Amino acid sequence: MVIGKEKEYNCRIEIEDSIVVIICGEIETDQLKKCLKTVEETEAIKILASEEKQ
Repeated sequence: MVIGKEKEYNCRIEIEDSIVVIICGEIETDQLKKCLKTVEETEAIKILASEEKQ
């Protein structure tokens, strides 16, 4: 379906162990940095916990 210059696609993307960021419109870069830092810290905690189990 085409609406103006926009197109709609029927697609599928498989994502494993990844971070996907979709930005639509305006975003405050400081807020984005804070969110990504939180994800980084969370992943580090998960890795440490996994290593402790071994």
